[in-house]
Amino acid sequence: MASDSRALPGHQPPVTPGFQPGMSSVPMAGMQAISLSGTQRNVDLVTEENRKLRSRLEKLNNEHRELKRAYWELSLSLSHQTQEGKPGQGRDMHSLMKIADMAPGRHDHLAPEEASTPDVKGKNDTRLLVDRGILEGHSGAVYAVAFSRKGNLVASGSFDKSVRIWSLDNLSGALSSASCEVLQDHALNVSEVAWGAGDACLVSSSYDKTIKVWDVQTSKLAGTFEVGGCALTVAFASGVEDNLFWAATSQGHCHLIDKRMSGSAAVLVNDCMVNTLVADASGEGEGGRLLTGDTRGLVKCWDVRVLSSRTDGGMQACEVLMRNADAGKPISHLAVS
Repeated sequence: MASDSRALPGHQPPVTPGFQPGMSSVPMAGMQAISLSGTQRNVDLVTEENRKLRSRLEKLNNEHRELKRAYWELSLSLSHQTQEGKPGQGRDMHSLMKIADMAPGRHDHLAPEEASTPDVKGKNDTRLLVDRGILEGHSGAVYAVAFSRKGNLVASGSFDKSVRIWSLDNLSGALSSASCEVLQDHALNVSEVAWGAGDACLVSSSYDKTIKVWDVQTSKLAGTFEVGGCALTVAFASGVEDNLFWAATSQGHCHLIDKRMSGSAAVLVNDCMVNTLVADASGEGEGGRLLTGDTRGLVKCWDVRVLSSRTDGGMQACEVLMRNADAGKPISHLAVS
């Protein structure tokens, strides 16, 4: 038997079971190392993608929780007011503007004024209004209703993703079959509707992150504007023309939109979600201010006259007018006369 040249004379090298002399295990180890390296890179990519998805999901969940909380607070508040029959008194725009002109940094804690309920003799029913009819047609909850400026039309937005325009000219009886136009283009719940000057234009906001402009005369869609977050409310910026309007989102942004151009003309950045907003449309020299009510229970006044398309979010032009006296609960609606 020939001996291995590397072995000592007369000595046979031991053979490991399962190992054939002359074959090297180095190439196999290299292949395993390359395979493990590629697998690790794939694992790292999947882990990073999973982290990004979790972050996005957490952000969306936070927005969803805030939206559910806002609507729960709204439903609870409306139910409580209905049971007690005590509508709250509002403040006119001029008084709010006077509050806004106070020294910067001053945060007044203003409690809502108590409203007296008229005594209805011989009746336990404290309702002050009697319905003239019921408008039926939506298949989902309705949280958005607005009269036209002339008062002969009503616009409603629903969780059935539609906007309806109702004619009140022939409204009578307990159940109305009033004529209506159905406007459909939103992909999710409609949160708010608002009429433009002259009742020729209607805008609607939706959870589908868009604001839609409707031509009332033709009942056709006239434009769509994306705002980046769930659109919670919308209001026209002026009472004399309908080119500019404000839209608030679940991201805490208030977008000033000019329907004659694409994108936002200006953006105000709040530190929480804005549930409601009212623009100063008095036309008496005090224009250019915006009132907002947010989820932290604050009513703020923004001086938009100092804003431009390139802005830091407008916080320098913001003044807190009042806080919700009820433990800072969210402001659901603002109304001025």
